[in-house]
Amino acid sequence: LASEHDPRLTAALWLFKVRKTIESGELNPIFLQIPFSWSNWVDLDSKLKKKYKWYNFFDKEGYTCKSFKNFYGISKILNQCIPLDPELFESDFPKFKISGPEDSPMPTEARIIYGASYLKYGATAPSRVMFLNVNKNQGSLIIPVLKDIKTGIPQLYQKIQLNKLLKEYIDYETKNQKKNWFQIVSNGISAAQEAHELINSYKKSSLNLEKEIDDFDRTMDTLKFVNNDKQESRQIQLTKDQFLWDTSKEINMIQDRIDKSHITNFLNLDLALITNMKNALSLNSQFPKYFHESPVRGNIIAGEHYDWRFFNGIDMPYYEHISVLHRLIRTWLRFSRSTGIETWIAHGTMLGWYWNGLTMPWDSDADVQMTMLSLYKLARNYNHTLIVDMTMENQKYNGIGFDSVGSESYFIDIGSSFFSRVKGNGNNAIDARFIDTKTGLYIDITALSFTDFLNNRKLDKVAREELLNVLDPEYSQKRKDKKINQQSYTQELDKLKSQKFVNKEIFNCRNDHFYSIEELSPLIPTLYEGVRGYVPNNYKKILEREYPNGLKREYFHSHNFKSGLGIWVEDRVCPKTDKTGSKCMDKNALIEYHRTNRYTSSHKKEMDLLKNGNFIAYKRDEELPPLRTDPWYLKHANKAIRYLSE
Repeated sequence: LASEHDPRLTAALWLFKVRKTIESGELNPIFLQIPFSWSNWVDLDSKLKKKYKWYNFFDKEGYTCKSFKNFYGISKILNQCIPLDPELFESDFPKFKISGPEDSPMPTEARIIYGASYLKYGATAPSRVMFLNVNKNQGSLIIPVLKDIKTGIPQLYQKIQLNKLLKEYIDYETKNQKKNWFQIVSNGISAAQEAHELINSYKKSSLNLEKEIDDFDRTMDTLKFVNNDKQESRQIQLTKDQFLWDTSKEINMIQDRIDKSHITNFLNLDLALITNMKNALSLNSQFPKYFHESPVRGNIIAGEHYDWRFFNGIDMPYYEHISVLHRLIRTWLRFSRSTGIETWIAHGTMLGWYWNGLTMPWDSDADVQMTMLSLYKLARNYNHTLIVDMTMENQKYNGIGFDSVGSESYFIDIGSSFFSRVKGNGNNAIDARFIDTKTGLYIDITALSFTDFLNNRKLDKVAREELLNVLDPEYSQKRKDKKINQQSYTQELDKLKSQKFVNKEIFNCRNDHFYSIEELSPLIPTLYEGVRGYVPNNYKKILEREYPNGLKREYFHSHNFKSGLGIWVEDRVCPKTDKTGSKCMDKNALIEYHRTNRYTSSHKKEMDLLKNGNFIAYKRDEELPPLRTDPWYLKHANKAIRYLSE
């Protein structure tokens, strides 16, 4: 058990390091940076180490690109598989490294090895690590990742000296707690405790790492706290300016900020942003596919919902799958609120919210939207950030019940062509992703912006129909009405279209979904999966357009919505004829009902108010505790119990 991979150790030791530096009074935010290795945060070794069932094969053939390809029956040439430098060889590990994605289907096990090899040997380190909610009143701590000062490139193979940090911790605790090393090691180290101690030390110091300034006034990527979370939720008024975008104009503004800051190294947030934008622009709008998924042999569709780098299999139990999504969306909503990124839930995620405030049980991912301005801020200040969720779910800290704090991490990745607001070849409809590092499950993030939608020749039939339904919600019915003069009606639509274009009042994503400013703004506060979030002002109109029967149909994907239980239940569990669920005696369904009842009851109350034009200004302490425990922690705890019982 002592050798079991545990990401909480890395989180705890680095929080300790920051605390110790603060207490020493010698903290320089510019120079405190984290050396990074993906292996310390993601369990790569267990994915890569030779398993018993194919141990003999690789022992004989050598764990090379060729043997990997032959063993798994991969017919495609793996151009991204290259021999590993001999000095990096480790016993029982591959002698090759992966340098990039592969979109051809592979067996599940091969997919896991492929992604893990990339993270261990070929992946760029994150730009920074963000400890989210190290204290619910003090915001989140951001620490840049150590970079090579000469090149500005993260040191890919830099190994964190955890043993050295652990020794520092033991020595420090021995001196301050008057305990011997055995007692300290036996008690362990708690990431939650370290976060608590860090905040106490920060409060006692004279440091000011947290400033209420505009995102674009932050010029340097240094150690800092961020906290834009307000105590009470309010409606958010969106303006047209937040959706406008001009790439050339923005590049000039970015360059102007660089010139004025006089910071020309890797610490300059604008320099990293403009470098990435110019590199992408050099491709002359022929942007290659940025995000890659994990198509697996025999189940390609399921694999499409996992990021290829963090893929860990598709056969996870239902509870584990829905638990990961539950915690994924909760962390995203907390992150966006902490950083002041304005976002709202969208598409199928919003449909799930409409019914009971929860993710629909068959959903494989989540969708959120944001303004173009928010995407710009996200790309500049938080691209390639590793988010470590330190949220303490209990109402008060007492050192008990926080054992899973620091075990969850998520990666923010922004598409290299995020600034291009046209559909193009269709390979980059998604602007960004928020990815769970343990499983590869993700949230799709898309921005809305104003584009030249008047040129309908660029729109396919579906997108064209959607645009017309935005202009007139009764468009579909009027087109079928023989009493209406269709020629005159077409002229009216053209006139309205021109007016909306001139006034810049209709926006779209790169997948040609259209929205008007009136149906988006103001954003309405809500609870989704128990955490404060937002939905568009006219959510009902949007959902009816995207899902014509979605607000009435109580039957989807072999599930029925039981109004009395407030949840979706499989047909095989409870009959379709039982509308309320009053006759549903299935044990698991009833457990789910009792588990979610507080959530669904709260949502029903909220929906009753929204129907009358009112909303609930949720406060921070009105968020609901998590429904589901972190699956990794459950497995880890079970191993500990078995270990102690032996």
